[in-house]
Amino acid sequence: MIADPCDITDLRALERLFEKIQATMPKVVGLIHAAMVLDDAIIKNLDADRFNRVLAPKVAGAENLDLVTRGQPLDYFVLFSSVTTMMGNPGQGNYVAANAYMEGLARRRRQEGLPALAIGWGPITDVGVVARNDKLQGNLKRLTGVSGMRAREALDLMGQAMEMPSDAIDLAVMTISPNDGSFRSSRLPVLSSPPMRSWWTAPRAWRSDVSGIDLRALVQAESIDVVRRKVADIIVTQLAHVLRSREEDISRVRPLGEIGLDSLMALELVMNLEKSFAMDISLAGSSALTVLGIADEIIAHVNVGSSREEAAVTTMAEQHAEKVEPGQVEAIKGILKDKSQKAQRLLN
Repeated sequence: MIADPCDITDLRALERLFEKIQATMPKVVGLIHAAMVLDDAIIKNLDADRFNRVLAPKVAGAENLDLVTRGQPLDYFVLFSSVTTMMGNPGQGNYVAANAYMEGLARRRRQEGLPALAIGWGPITDVGVVARNDKLQGNLKRLTGVSGMRAREALDLMGQAMEMPSDAIDLAVMTISPNDGSFRSSRLPVLSSPPMRSWWTAPRAWRSDVSGIDLRALVQAESIDVVRRKVADIIVTQLAHVLRSREEDISRVRPLGEIGLDSLMALELVMNLEKSFAMDISLAGSSALTVLGIADEIIAHVNVGSSREEAAVTTMAEQHAEKVEPGQVEAIKGILKDKSQKAQRLLN
């Protein structure tokens, strides 16, 4: 006989289910809680309903399962968490919070002498939510350096985790997520802790932030080609950070959408660039922009003296045309002046 399904966020319904199980089935010897709901959005778009919708199955569900199984001699009490609880993931503040609560519950149960294990899973590639969503799988790979594992491998690893000492509080939470070595301490501060530092070697230095520059002074001091290259270098550094990629892998001429930038990542990129250049930046239609295109837009918003402005306009225009007539330069200057005035209004 198979027990009827029920909503685990409803404590009374769950109690009735366990009463039925106890009356008609063999005793419960273990429990695996894998319920989840996703409703991704950046923090400012997450209201109470969207938070509760994601928290309910994991937080209320885990608490209810803890309550109804008290007094039962369980061999195991396993909660499915996520590697994103350790790493973070843009747009999943509610999901990460829900998993973090469950991990705390696992630790609390062990402190009380009860069985508990919360597993922070990396991507599973052949079943489940990640397997059905190529974009999500790609984002997790960029974020964590994880290519994923198959369900059979994951279950084998879970079995090994369940065989470890059940009374060790430090083992109440484990992350099972094969990694290609691209975790970075700037992205994952725990890697800088003394226990981790003793065996962890980061693959390369990672600049998570770029000090701000005086772009106006740079334009006045350097040729437009030098300015364009330096601005593009900063954009590449920040873009690599957002994409969790290497700078040398970032194309300067391909549209950002083609190299994996989505709307949430674009928001993070804008905030980083605004900090670097100390100016408001708009990346409307960012998926179609290129690194060099963004560099030109940023440079165009800098209001400089007319002689250097004309030289800059001429140089930039000649990159797209064999010959530029004086009248064309004046027309382009007018466009740039209008953009600069709009930018100044935004800054003020």
